[in-house]
Amino acid sequence: MRDMLGSVMKLWRRTLLLAFLLANCTSKQERSSQTQGQKLRCYKCYSPESWSNCRENLTAVECTRQGDICYKIKRTRWVRSETEKLEVSYAMGCNVPETCSGEECKEHEWHCDLSCCNTDFCNGTVRMPGTLFFIIASLRFSFEFIIYF
Repeated sequence: MRDMLGSVMKLWRRTLLLAFLLANCTSKQERSSQTQGQKLRCYKCYSPESWSNCRENLTAVECTRQGDICYKIKRTRWVRSETEKLEVSYAMGCNVPETCSGEECKEHEWHCDLSCCNTDFCNGTVRMPGTLFFIIASLRFSFEFIIYF
């Protein structure tokens, strides 16, 4: 029993190492595309309804300027007219780094939930290296557990 547990722990450590190496290689590839003069790639969408609706119209785009960032923003504000109503919009895309300051939100009296990043497709909702790590680790552990017990 003790040998079995030791073997499972060794396999678990190897699986973690493999997942770490895969995630590290992926992030180096993302960074190298920026340093080699390639333009950043981001997800782009817009919806006045919801993130789900935005994602239904999601496209992959290459930013037009060197040094652009990817952003993801939810804008909310009260529109004062005959009847007050809450206006909300959801968007992802490319823009200049100054966008991340939030000044535009202040100027238009929006409440903004804004995030900016600078690696390919970083404004998406799921990061593959973390997901890949979890899948590999879970499958490997499950497989070894079944074999040994």
